[in-house]
Amino acid sequence: MHHQTITVLAQSWHSKKALISETIWISVFAFIGSLWLFSSILLRFTTVTAAQNDVIGMNDSYQNVWMLWWTAHALEKNQSPFQTELLFYPLPTNLFWQTLQVTHGLIAAPVTLLFGPIAAYNVVAIASFVLSAVTMYWLARLSGNSPFAAGVAAMIYSFMPFHVSKLYDGQLEMASIQYFPLLTIGLLCMFADQKRRLLWIGINGLIIIWIMFTSWYYGLFSLIYTPLVGFWMTLVDRTGVRVKSYYLCSTFGCLVLPGLVILANIFSLPSYSPDESAYRMFLRSAQVLDFFLPSPHHPLWGEWVREIQIGLHGGAGMINISLGVLIWPLVVIGLVACRRLPMYWFHLALALSFMVLAMGPRLVWNGQQTDILLPFGLISHLPGVQVGQRPNHFVVVAAVHLSVLAAAGIDTMLRWQAQQSVRASIVIVTLIIVDLLPMPVSGAEMQLSPAYKQILRGSGAIFEVPFQMDSAAPLLAQITHQRPIMGGYLARTPDYPFVNSDGVYTLWTGRIRNTILSDDWLQALVEVMQAQQIEYVIAHYALLSPSQRTIVDRLSERLEIVYQDRETVLYRLTDAMKPRVTFAFDRGWHELERDSTGQRWQWMARESTTYLFNGHREPRLLLLTVNLMAGVPQQHLTLTLLDHTQRPVTTVTLPVSPSRRSYSFLVNIPSGVLQLRLVADRTLTIPNDSRELAIVVQGIKVVDVITVPAEAAVTAR
Repeated sequence: MHHQTITVLAQSWHSKKALISETIWISVFAFIGSLWLFSSILLRFTTVTAAQNDVIGMNDSYQNVWMLWWTAHALEKNQSPFQTELLFYPLPTNLFWQTLQVTHGLIAAPVTLLFGPIAAYNVVAIASFVLSAVTMYWLARLSGNSPFAAGVAAMIYSFMPFHVSKLYDGQLEMASIQYFPLLTIGLLCMFADQKRRLLWIGINGLIIIWIMFTSWYYGLFSLIYTPLVGFWMTLVDRTGVRVKSYYLCSTFGCLVLPGLVILANIFSLPSYSPDESAYRMFLRSAQVLDFFLPSPHHPLWGEWVREIQIGLHGGAGMINISLGVLIWPLVVIGLVACRRLPMYWFHLALALSFMVLAMGPRLVWNGQQTDILLPFGLISHLPGVQVGQRPNHFVVVAAVHLSVLAAAGIDTMLRWQAQQSVRASIVIVTLIIVDLLPMPVSGAEMQLSPAYKQILRGSGAIFEVPFQMDSAAPLLAQITHQRPIMGGYLARTPDYPFVNSDGVYTLWTGRIRNTILSDDWLQALVEVMQAQQIEYVIAHYALLSPSQRTIVDRLSERLEIVYQDRETVLYRLTDAMKPRVTFAFDRGWHELERDSTGQRWQWMARESTTYLFNGHREPRLLLLTVNLMAGVPQQHLTLTLLDHTQRPVTTVTLPVSPSRRSYSFLVNIPSGVLQLRLVADRTLTIPNDSRELAIVVQGIKVVDVITVPAEAAVTAR
């Protein structure tokens, strides 16, 4: 590639004053366009920009409201925003891989603290349209296009239907498409300015990190995009091998800083079932027709387009990847006119690359998956990629380069109509407006139960019944009461073993379950609430199953009713809090058994896990007693106690007797959650019993001995 083409950056901005002036004008035009799109919510400070009739969109939007609030709250409390104990209490919840959008939280913190997180959400949403127009304008001007052509391309990019859909879907983090043109500019400047290559490598690395902390989907895209930019640059460039090797090395150098960030947190990366992930990728793989459909948000043909999209994708949500219709003839005109310039083949190659990636792991044709493997299929099984289950969203990267080509097409049309350039400009702008005109986003407003207003100030947690995995209402309520809640609404639901605690399990699932720890679920529930400082239970009757309603009705036997209406009952624990250790049976335990004499026991499998939740704020010295009986002679059991980072606290191996025997240990455990892992060396075979049976457990008990320093020794007897 001729360096004159790349260094057009310095030539296209005739002065800093012109740069500032042009940026201001494009910002004003983009803001005016945003006023129409946001007109339904501008004066309603309790409403977010999302589709009112879309449950997922409403919940996603209010989840993002919570994320903005949480980041500002964490900054105010001088703590890390990547870790919280307000959700999935009493476990510490890692938010690093969630849709935290900490970048938005940091930027919008002043608005959040002064006017509230809903106002901050709307400000960030509007800013995404203004900033995406500005950065796209800069890139189009860098590519040598006129101010008018660059401005129209900026509006096409900023107001493309895909971007508008992110508002309807309530996905604030994915509405931030402004960073891809900025990353492209940084990469082109890095290629052109080899004297300051280390500086540009560092800047681009920081841009990628910023994108990752805004949206992990877009972070994944940027990690794929950066080396592809270097690859295509080497193919279309006409310079020597040395310069080409610089292109490749520098683009991979941009990934060093982001790679270190990912490696530092790789062990907390969530995972999905491969089958579930593959199915979601199939539903959200772009089909050829998707790229050329008009806007589904248009007042004239929007409903017709939505019906086509639903037919193609089996009713799945978040499937729109439309860029509008007019962009395609403009792209063709731009390519024909600039076919001798390597820079435009570079843009075409990247656009086509990401359109193919958007089509998912296998080609989907007319709603049916074929056996034709596509490039994305080569990486779709990698852990980080598997979490990103929307390959169709790769279109946002293709849109960057298609917009540059469209700008070249506009300039070409104006040269063809040089004598009537004003009239031609008016026609182009009119057609773009007609093509992309969206319906204003209606706005979503979530109504909360009056019961939340009855919650007194304090630190005790709140038990929401039922667990609403797909509802952000508890998060919105938490912004007001600021108490921890059991459960929560997160894009990637973490493991939550606390719900297996006796009593909690029954209220959570609506199924009564007895264990060797307790025969009375209500008494067990009260004890767990005391031990873990859970003060309130709020039951949403309209959402309860019949079995859950029967169970919830019994709460009044031990808890005080604070508030009640037709839909909600708020209960409060009036007993004194008594912090202690709570057990929760997890995997590897069979159902409780008993005989005619009243003896009770549970078989464990070869490997079983039990969680311990230390309700104290400091380490405690506990006397742990287990009553065991071997299923076969000469059997051994290894008990390993691990802290929340899965580091062993202590490990003990016991020879288990065929007769009942008690084994006691003095063990110092830290505050919070621990896992007790039990592994037997042999199993028992019983005719006509398919269960894996290892050891009979007849009791587990802890006695709180004393508070001790964290470095206290562990003993056993």
